[in-house]
Amino acid sequence: MSPASSLLTLRPGAWSLTTKLATAAVLLCVVCVSATSVVVGLNSSRQAHDAARAQAEEAAKVAASQVGGELGRSFSAVLAFSSLLEGQRAEGHPPSRDQLDDMARHLLQQRADFIGTYSIWEPNALDGKDAEHAGKAPAHDATGRYIAYWNRAGGSIAVEPLVDYEKAGANAWYDIPRRTLTPALLEPYVYTVAGRDVLMTTMVAPLLVAGRFVGAAGADLPLAGLSERLSSLEPVPGGRVQLLSNGGVYLAHRDAQRLGKAADDLSAQALDKVRLGESYRWEDGQG
Repeated sequence: MSPASSLLTLRPGAWSLTTKLATAAVLLCVVCVSATSVVVGLNSSRQAHDAARAQAEEAAKVAASQVGGELGRSFSAVLAFSSLLEGQRAEGHPPSRDQLDDMARHLLQQRADFIGTYSIWEPNALDGKDAEHAGKAPAHDATGRYIAYWNRAGGSIAVEPLVDYEKAGANAWYDIPRRTLTPALLEPYVYTVAGRDVLMTTMVAPLLVAGRFVGAAGADLPLAGLSERLSSLEPVPGGRVQLLSNGGVYLAHRDAQRLGKAADDLSAQALDKVRLGESYRWEDGQG
């Protein structure tokens, strides 16, 4: 009997408006669902085959719902944070820089799954006072722009300046919301936090005033922690949960060495379905 496997996609359209993701849709893969758990009491291999397939698909849907709920709650927190900042700025009463510190730190304290939180503003787009804050570390650099990055990478919550925010190729977490004007969940990347490289993904939303981009607010999720939580799921005996980005890169995998790596263990057809945001089912021929 061949184990049935199923790839189920969390498409952007399946999210509520408050958790809809752009740029990189999140995809869920539940694979290697053992058929042996459903063959007992069945009279024919055809029945067992069909039952295994149905169980794999149902397990994928349930696991996708669990993962979607977790990521949705995380992204909702980011959107609420960005909405608050955006609304205050739009009404002509932007938060003070100290208040921005307080809000980003509070969000980090409330969300143990985040490793860092931030808001970053275009030149003089916050309060027109960048010149007054030039060189005042750690929340500012020589430009005076507010670039505080609150994080817990060192074990306790601390702040350091965001870096490379205008460096092409290294600033997707800022450039993508600035270009697209939409929220995004980014492809995995490495960012140095508290002196160590962290493989992470970012949930980020643009800050818009009258349709004009004035900044961005976001939170970072370390892939190691996300993968540990999701990999512990076993939808059915012998099943496992893996999370893929739209680009076919592992966001969560039971093997930590696969995190941030291309899913080259999946077929080209499966990866095409991932890019298209469509469900896919296959049998691996093992067992």
